[in-house]
Amino acid sequence: MMGTMTLEVVDAARIEELFNDGVDRSDPFTVLALANLAVERLRHADTSGLSGVERRHFVQGVEHLRNQADAAAVAAAGELDEAGHDRESGFFTTAAWLRHHLGVSNTESRARLQLVRMFRALPD
Repeated sequence: MMGTMTLEVVDAARIEELFNDGVDRSDPFTVLALANLAVERLRHADTSGLSGVERRHFVQGVEHLRNQADAAAVAAAGELDEAGHDRESGFFTTAAWLRHHLGVSNTESRARLQLVRMFRALPD
């Protein structure tokens, strides 16, 4: 076993407890910086001593994190779409803005905006 927090860190309540350090997380750029730091450390985490069960939980946790990041990307695209996407600079659609500024493909930009529209239509 790697440590006492091994399997419980995937629980949302435990995550909040771990991050109860007084850092103001109301600023989106602070949250983004913390997420980037966490993912960077995750990429370089030593998982060589994990048991089979721990490895399974680790992989499931990484996949959950990936899904959460994808959901955040869709939410951000939705906010951009609602707030405006820099039309004065020549971007007539949010998809065009995403392609130019994020370097995503036509297919990816359209798919992301389809998800935005689907989430608006089916918020639950």
